[in-house]
Amino acid sequence: MPQISLYVKESHFEKIEKAAKSANKSISSWVLEKILPQIEPSYSKEFIDLFGSIDDKTFKRPEQLKWEEDSLREFL
Repeated sequence: MPQISLYVKESHFEKIEKAAKSANKSISSWVLEKILPQIEPSYSKEFIDLFGSIDDKTFKRPEQLKWEEDSLREFL
């Protein structure tokens, strides 16, 4: 598996190390989690640009069923 080396200031490394530990992840997996969305976004740039752009007062969320009216579900 290829490797990447990063050179960071000691103060930045301490923050990265603390954030990874808080997330209960290795430093490598925490950094990768931050980098991958930048190179493989889950939504296209066009979608992100359009997000929230609807300015139509008639565009409303449909009425939601009450819990009791919804289909019975098996609890696992």
